[in-house]
Amino acid sequence: MALSFVHGSEDLPQRELTARERLALFGALVLLAAALAGALVVRSTPGPAVTLEVGDISNRDIIASRNITYVSQVLTERARQAAEAEVGVVYDAPDAGVARQQVSKARQVLDRIASIRGDTQLTYQDKAAALAKLGDVSLSPSLISSVLDFNDGEWAQVEKEVVNVLDASMRSVIRDVDVTEAKHRVPALVSFDLSDSQAAVVVAIVSDLIQPNTLPNAERTAEAKRAAREAVQPVSTTYQAGQAIVRAGDRITELQMEALQQVGLKEPAFTWQQDASVLVAMALVSLLFYVYIAVREPALGRDWRRLLTLAALSLLAAVGARQMVAGHVLLPYIYPAAALPMLVAVLISPGLGLLTALLPATFYVCLAKGATLELGTYGLVAGLVGAVVLGRLRNLRYFVWAGAAVMLANLLTLAFFRIPERNYDLIGIASLAGAAILSAGLASSIGIVIYLLVGGALGAITSLQMLELSRPTQPLLRELLLKAPGTYHHSIMLANMAEQAAERIGANALLARVGAYYHDIGKIPRPYFFSENQSEGNNVHEQLDPRSSAAIIIGHTTEGLELARRHHLPAAIQAFIAEHHGRSRQDYFYDEAVKRYGAENVNEQDFRYPGPRPHSRETGIVMLGDACEAAMRASKPDVGQGLPRLIERIVDDRILEGELDECPLTLREIAAIKAAFVNVLQGTFHLRVQYPEGALVEQRPISETAQPAAAPQGDAVGGTATAQARDAVSAAQGAEGE
Repeated sequence: MALSFVHGSEDLPQRELTARERLALFGALVLLAAALAGALVVRSTPGPAVTLEVGDISNRDIIASRNITYVSQVLTERARQAAEAEVGVVYDAPDAGVARQQVSKARQVLDRIASIRGDTQLTYQDKAAALAKLGDVSLSPSLISSVLDFNDGEWAQVEKEVVNVLDASMRSVIRDVDVTEAKHRVPALVSFDLSDSQAAVVVAIVSDLIQPNTLPNAERTAEAKRAAREAVQPVSTTYQAGQAIVRAGDRITELQMEALQQVGLKEPAFTWQQDASVLVAMALVSLLFYVYIAVREPALGRDWRRLLTLAALSLLAAVGARQMVAGHVLLPYIYPAAALPMLVAVLISPGLGLLTALLPATFYVCLAKGATLELGTYGLVAGLVGAVVLGRLRNLRYFVWAGAAVMLANLLTLAFFRIPERNYDLIGIASLAGAAILSAGLASSIGIVIYLLVGGALGAITSLQMLELSRPTQPLLRELLLKAPGTYHHSIMLANMAEQAAERIGANALLARVGAYYHDIGKIPRPYFFSENQSEGNNVHEQLDPRSSAAIIIGHTTEGLELARRHHLPAAIQAFIAEHHGRSRQDYFYDEAVKRYGAENVNEQDFRYPGPRPHSRETGIVMLGDACEAAMRASKPDVGQGLPRLIERIVDDRILEGELDECPLTLREIAAIKAAFVNVLQGTFHLRVQYPEGALVEQRPISETAQPAAAPQGDAVGGTATAQARDAVSAAQGAEGE
């Protein structure tokens, strides 16, 4: 479904704002900032607002105002913490290196003890003192005495047994929590061949040398805890309308506070500083709007209808954000943040639509608690993507494509922020993804609905309307066919030219075609004053003075507008009626008036069309095509060489006269339009064959026998196109004579 606007702000002449206009625009945007801030900070709850906080004592019963089932973040977190607590520490496999290290240390200790025992220069007391200071092992005085009293054979048995028992002990898994138990198992490992004193020494030395050989793995432990958290399903809580959430005298718990917030009985806590920051944020965005409009699109600053639309859409978006973002967990991700920039882009201005993406992002930052960076980015990216896709709306399918693009942007934004957190809660991820998809769908749906409701008031026209207007049975077209058949045929021809030219430059081809159908409906009241509807040799202008003839010819634009308004034609179609002649002069009758009355007695303005000049690419195409088609019929040039030169000259003259000064057509587009016109007209006025008396004889080119018409053809009666057509015919005849 194609759509278009009459004079989008980007197509208007960009005259700078006056000081008074700038002041009015600034004041309006200040009021908008205040209204937006008020919409965001207003306090509203369904019932008496609860001002209690966690830990306060309630002085009354608080009852649920509606049925509600929600995922309790409090209960879910408790369940997840309990699951985490049940996960023990994860250990690595036993490290054989630890056992080897301890056995080596045991041999060093034994060698040190043997050295002390065999030192003949030390007294018994000195040896006992040295054994008490070994460091790696701690021996009691009785065990020290036993060590010193052992003979060499007994000590050799102790040395061997210490190594064997320690080796056996360290071969088992010993965690940090298992060291005590491992030491308790040592006596059972000592050989029964040893005496009690020997066994006691072995147990003491080995017990001191036992160390954990299996260490905790912090990373694997954290992974196990995370897996345990993710395995916990969200815990839902249900309240029925009329069910008590809090009883009088209860101390408010975290769980009860969550229920109050979900039911909507608890307002998020705001301070005056937060309210002031919201006002400052809205003022900053409004200031950006002011700078953009004043510098880039001053024409928009004078279009109060579109500015009021911007204000109304922004306030609706702010109210929606206040209800869906503040105090909620999942709803902020469902909020259709992209709807506002999308609508501003198609209803007001694509550039302003991009800038408006700042508004939903600011709403998120001002209202959300936690994850403000994520939500702000979420809203900004969605708005920018939606505004870019809908910047040049052509049909309603663009809303669907925009919704798909916003959905992808939402999902990618969530992935960008969530992947680094390594929080792979499948239920939570699915909930967020579903919210992102729903947000995009709501944005697209809201955009279509509001566009269809508001677009007409702002000059939008849909393809359904244009298809209905293009039906031959449409009353105005049928009346044009019956009363002015020549004009009707001219309009059909012009429609083909305009459609092909619009397709070549990417303009709205359907709008150009339908606009061409209706551009000359002002000829219906008096069709016989226009040569395409006159019979040969019957020119009523021969009986009128030039001023009267010019007034009648020029008046078909104003009469056409009256007919269009009477039949409720869209503003987009009315633009073609008013602009297809721009401010051009009726040269034919002006020249006649000058010849008859003298130049000093002729007011040139009486022979100019009232305009305005074309303001859109489509109306510019129709203006050029109208002049070219009429001149083609009037001068009948050679389709091979004369036609391209004729079109080139007519279009260039329109440019030099300034008729395209207010139209956004580029030189590259104008070149493509000329080529399209040549292609259509060559196909229509190509050479044909005759069959005189059964023989096939190729018809001579029209230009070889054609003579200039006595009166100009179609709209171009005496107009610039006709003057240039006469020049073209004269040049062609001169070249032929040579």
